[in-house]
Amino acid sequence: MSLKDKFAKKKLLSQQKKAQRRGELTSAESLMNQGVEHGKSGHYAEALDCFNQAIQLNPKLAEAYANRGIVYFKQKNHSQALADYDKAIQLNPQCAEAYYSRGTIAILYHTYVIIKNLILNKATQQE
Repeated sequence: MSLKDKFAKKKLLSQQKKAQRRGELTSAESLMNQGVEHGKSGHYAEALDCFNQAIQLNPKLAEAYANRGIVYFKQKNHSQALADYDKAIQLNPQCAEAYYSRGTIAILYHTYVIIKNLILNKATQQE
């Protein structure tokens, strides 16, 4: 299990414990949890459906945006993933997962630019 998966599992358990103390999971939290499970199984369409429904029920559920962003990232829809990470951070500035995931995209983008420039420079030198 990767460090990111361990973090997500710990966060999910923490959310569930808080909800249990309140007496029940809200429908939005329940849908979000279902979306996480679908995402872990690689069922991205079902995961997105759950996250979209959770957000519709509770537009202030930052974790639903962060988790939906992870699915978009796995589908290589980086612009939508970034938008969701930004929304999660706007709603909850303590949402570490959104910062981590946004940073991952930034690193990948900068790596892509560096490699692209190296290839272009090499092609130019060979001419």
